[in-house]
Amino acid sequence: MAVLVVSVMVLCFLCLFDLVLTLGVLRRLRDHETRLEKAPDYGALDNLASSLVQGSRPDPFTATTTDGDVVALDDLADGTVVAFMSPHCKPCVANLPSFVEHVGVLPEGRRQVIAVVMGEEVEAKPMAARLEPVAQVVVEHMNGPLAAAFKVTAMPVIFVLKGDGTVAATSYEISQLLGPMAAVVK
Repeated sequence: MAVLVVSVMVLCFLCLFDLVLTLGVLRRLRDHETRLEKAPDYGALDNLASSLVQGSRPDPFTATTTDGDVVALDDLADGTVVAFMSPHCKPCVANLPSFVEHVGVLPEGRRQVIAVVMGEEVEAKPMAARLEPVAQVVVEHMNGPLAAAFKVTAMPVIFVLKGDGTVAATSYEISQLLGPMAAVVK
């Protein structure tokens, strides 16, 4: 009988020890997740977001904005900013206020900015509403005409185009494009 009591006590001790270790692992995982969410480094997206590089030209496209206007590659002004975002993309949502602030002061206003919100229309509506005061907004699926023309594979990705439609600069964050935008617009 004593052996049985000792065995049960050892088993209980092992279960409690396992519980303490499991709780420690869960705490560490939560801490790790918090650190990852706060991490501002999205630099790895620069080379993955599109196969278009500086000097290349997107394929010809036409798309209809939420206002009903049609935008096309040949109609874009010098220094046009084209941004691809999604409401499901954490870096897109995090960079949205900065994007709105920086493009809101461009010389030609929203005529100089095309914001492509990727996703279902219902899901994209809140993000599109925040962008409409400063940009011509196009809502489309991942394989839509603009995404295909710019060869977008990840988001966010932002392009600054020259008057001839070639890419002057590209990045995942608008603040990194202030110099190239100024150089193109002059």
